[in-house]
Amino acid sequence: MPDDTLSIFAQSQPDKPAVIDDRPEGTVVTWTYAELEAQANRVGNLLLSLGAGPGRKTLWCGPNSPDVVAVMNATRKIGAIAVPLNYRLAPAGR
Repeated sequence: MPDDTLSIFAQSQPDKPAVIDDRPEGTVVTWTYAELEAQANRVGNLLLSLGAGPGRKTLWCGPNSPDVVAVMNATRKIGAIAVPLNYRLAPAGR
């Protein structure tokens, strides 16, 4: 995948924290720029193998997590259009 801002940060400061997920129950997940880059590349390659690509819409439906950041970066890297959807979305009036 071509170099982009995430790739540049992963190369220049691979051990610097990129994502910190501080959960209400007390667990903390931290990904470095190198880890985020690797995860985004894995997701991007998976999306490409499933038919996603430039200009194609890619839906993400799930809870907030570091994975959202990986999916958003992966879709950008492959030129797809990320469409995040809140899985708790309820009909109007509820």
